[in-house]
Amino acid sequence: MRECFTYLFKDNKWIVKFLTVFVFICIFTYGSHFYLVQNRNSEFILPFVFWLPMAIGCLISYIIVSGYRIANIKVFQEIPDNSVIPYMNLKNNLKTGFKYICAFVLFHLCWQILLAVLGIMTGLSFATYNKIIINTCAILFLLVSATYLIYWILTEFGYVYMYTENPSYLNFFKIKELFSKIWNHKKQYFLAVGCNILMFVLIMTIYGTANYFMLYKLNPLAMLIINTLLMTTMATYKFFVCNMLIAKSLK
Repeated sequence: MRECFTYLFKDNKWIVKFLTVFVFICIFTYGSHFYLVQNRNSEFILPFVFWLPMAIGCLISYIIVSGYRIANIKVFQEIPDNSVIPYMNLKNNLKTGFKYICAFVLFHLCWQILLAVLGIMTGLSFATYNKIIINTCAILFLLVSATYLIYWILTEFGYVYMYTENPSYLNFFKIKELFSKIWNHKKQYFLAVGCNILMFVLIMTIYGTANYFMLYKLNPLAMLIINTLLMTTMATYKFFVCNMLIAKSLK
């Protein structure tokens, strides 16, 4: 697993490839940070007309990066010892990313519909003024929400791996096959998942500490720029690490 954190720097063109991904991740990172800065500083507001192209740019960037992730993982699956990262192909990555996002949304839509139904039931239960019914609905909603979150955290790498092997919408619903793959490679798979979780916690800790001690003392524009660059740099590195982790997790 150590190789997952260092292979990026073995590529002779790693700076170019890193910066390419950095630019696209920066677009939707900037969008989210701009929203936070705007909420904190009412005078730092752009008209609504600027939000639509920003939202579209964030969506397209996310699709392209998702497609590029699939392309990276596929190369590492086919050539396990390879440390040469493929160049980004905007047309192919956009097409691949769009198909992956559609499959991703379709899978999560099923969970979201279930949660929506439970949410409506919980809201309607208050009209009964019956504590047992209210508490039962609320607990059921919380349990399903927690199950959904934990299930996705533990199986995300597996779903991405299976989709990369065979780009099909149905792969997100092959639960038996997914669990079989994970069980057969459980040690390295859960090690990869654990690394992903630890990296996320580390990034959020660095980000939160920087905001607490420094960024909130700056003016809104400086805060926006530094926040965006800091988060984008860490997210881009995590992107490359996770690509190799996914490729090796079920190999």
